[in-house]
Amino acid sequence: MRLRWMFLLLMSLSLVVACPSADDDDSAGDDDDATADDDDATADDDDATADDDDATADDDDATADDDDATADDDDATADDDDATADDDDATADDDDATADDDDATADDDDSADDDDATADDDDSAAITLASVVLSADPTTPDTREASTLEVVANYSDGNAVFITLASDLTFDVTGFGDATPLRTDFELESVTAGSVDVFVTFDGVDSNTVSVNFVPSQVQADDFVVNELLADGTAGDANGDGSTSADEDTFVEFVNVSGVEVGLGGAQVFDNDLDNSLARHTFGSLTSVLPGHAVVVFGGGSPVAAPANAEFFAADNANDPGNPFYLALDPVGDAIRLRDASGGLITELIYGSLAGGTPDANIDESINLDPDVSGTDYDAHSTVSGSPASLFSPGVMSDGSSF
Repeated sequence: MRLRWMFLLLMSLSLVVACPSADDDDSAGDDDDATADDDDATADDDDATADDDDATADDDDATADDDDATADDDDATADDDDATADDDDATADDDDATADDDDATADDDDSADDDDATADDDDSAAITLASVVLSADPTTPDTREASTLEVVANYSDGNAVFITLASDLTFDVTGFGDATPLRTDFELESVTAGSVDVFVTFDGVDSNTVSVNFVPSQVQADDFVVNELLADGTAGDANGDGSTSADEDTFVEFVNVSGVEVGLGGAQVFDNDLDNSLARHTFGSLTSVLPGHAVVVFGGGSPVAAPANAEFFAADNANDPGNPFYLALDPVGDAIRLRDASGGLITELIYGSLAGGTPDANIDESINLDPDVSGTDYDAHSTVSGSPASLFSPGVMSDGSSF
């Protein structure tokens, strides 16, 4: 009986040790118990399935967040320091919420593309000079006019620039005749009639070629002077046809003092008897006279070939061809006049009695300006300065030299 009582006592003690039913140092929490809490009434301590120091966030847990309640930290599939933008992620943006930074398929610092072969920035095609266009206005100036040249450079970007004088702009002008056309800056002039070809080179590029055709200027008042006049053909065979005729060997010599080539087409020669009513001679439509050159109209006959810088004509009665009027000059006193096609006076010489006796043409030789062309007085030909005592010199200076 005593042994039975001791066995029951030992069993009771072992049940107390094996099955505790209360907390250790925390009346409201668990102490050092796998199913109870230790030092935190509402949170778990060091438990794989419970939280340690954060009531609402996870600590050091691969499947939970550490220090950021709304963003991910150091996680390959989440964002680091930017709640709305990506940091160093190949598929997201770095420092620009709306634009891409250093991404080959997006733009960097420019609303257009920067250094991208498919976009425009500094790698677009270089602007080049595409063509140079030359124009002239007018293309048919007369010898008193200038043709204005204009040079336009066309670039590959569509811009057109008017070129002014520059060191890389050169002109090529092909001259003609007795005088080369004169170019001053962008103006082209010529004192003689004829065509000229012009092209320019700018920045190594040649322009088109432009042809400018200068035509004789229409004759104007004082373009000519009467340099010599023979009123009496008995002085000798002035026209050189082998015979002497009082009517046919008379002549008047006009010299162009205008400085430019002048057209005489339609101009007429009158004497005082039929002045401005019936012409003694009418110049053909193509007649033009170079500056400083002479035209000589004889009363008739068959004038020989004219000397250099002169042209000979036999008086042509345009109103009744074949019926010569001659020049009908009166050696005592008369007037010879050159009028344009409209009747305007170009030049005249009034002599002898009609001019009060000065100059006196009632002599058997010509009267000539002294000196030639530039003189203001007329003298007997044999007394003119430099004259070799000849009686006349149609088509040449009084000393026999060419105009």
